[in-house]
This record gives sequence, C-alpha cells and structure tokens, in this order.
Amino acid sequence: MNLSIELNITVLFVLSQIFTFLSYAAFAASYTVRTRFWVLALGVLNVMMLAIGLALLGSWLSMMALSVALIRNLSFLIKDLLVDKKFKTLIANATTDKEKEAIEAKKKARANTITTPDIIIFCVVMSLLAQVTILNAVLHGFDIYEFFSIIATATLSVSLLQKNVKIYRILSIPVSIFWIIVLIAAKSPVGIILECVLLGIVIASVIFYSIIEKKDKELKILKR
Repeated sequence: MNLSIELNITVLFVLSQIFTFLSYAAFAASYTVRTRFWVLALGVLNVMMLAIGLALLGSWLSMMALSVALIRNLSFLIKDLLVDKKFKTLIANATTDKEKEAIEAKKKARANTITTPDIIIFCVVMSLLAQVTILNAVLHGFDIYEFFSIIATATLSVSLLQKNVKIYRILSIPVSIFWIIVLIAAKSPVGIILECVLLGIVIASVIFYSIIEKKDKELKILKR
C-alpha cells in the first residue's frame, strides 16, 4: 500500500516536471515567432502547462492564479483578433493609398493605447484574483508563499496594461522573483532552474536595452 502511494506521488512529481518544462519551452518558443497572434497563443500554452504542473504538486492557489492569467491571455488574444479583423476589413475597403496609410497609422496608434476593453479585462482579472485568494484562504488556509503567485499575476497584468515594452521588461524582474519563491515552495526543481535562467535573461535584456537607449539619446544630443 505504502509502495503504491509512493509510486503515485513519484509519477505525479515526474508529470509535474514534464508539464513545467513544456511550459517554459512554449515561453521560449514565443521569442522565435514574428506575429503577435503566435506570441499570445504560445503565452496561453505556457500558462496552461505551468498551471497543470503546479496543480500536480498540490499548489492550488498558484494553479488558480494561473487560471486567471489564462483567462486574461485568452481575452487579449480574442480582442486582438477582432481588432485585427476590423482593420483588415477597413483597409480592404479603402479606395486610395492615403486612406490605407491613415488606417494603418490608426491601427499602430491603437496598439500603443490603453483602450476600454483593456481596462475591462484588467478589472475583471483583478476581481477574479481577489475572489480566488479569498476562496483559497477559506478552503485551504492562507499560504504566504503561494500568495506570491497572485502578486506575480497582478503585477504582470499591470505591465501588460501599460503597453510599454520598457515597463514590461522592468516589471518582469519582480514577477520572475515572485515565481521563483512560488516554485521553491512547491518544490519544483525544473521550474526553479528555468525561472532563474529566465530571470538572468530578463535582467540582461533590461541592462542591454538601457545601454542602447542611453547611446541613442547621446547620439541625438550630438546631432543637435
């Protein structure tokens, strides 16, 4: 009987590590694609796999936080697809090159603007995170380490709302640290290693792009 229980636990642990690895593989793959659709689609797969991996380890609050993140990513994906379809129709119906250029400019401006649907999705996500936290505290008690998954999801949601790549990169640092804490608490070695690697890459990218920005500013000053 004890052997059977231990075997089941071992199988669940191995499966959790496989799903965790697949999650980070999907995340890495998102950097190799060119279209926003595939970036978001692989992001959905990334969150889904990690949620399953943590659920297999019994990290229920983390799993629920990721489920909310999954709803958020799917919402942004569907919204982007609808907006893209709308602009494609407008461009197809445009009669002159000037009209097409004006529509393209409007599309680019919208991509960098916080819209009403973005605010609605953000508010729904924050509301769901609050409800999930309360529900988990009632059913399983409050776990400070798992609560970092809620903070990480909320922080990433804030960075996505900004639509600013620089803010996204900077906020990705604390988000990654929060997930390392969660993965340590969940005892997921594959997750800890891969998230630490990811944190190193994020920090390096922030430093790299900061240097490039600084050089660009210096060049602009010199040109004046």
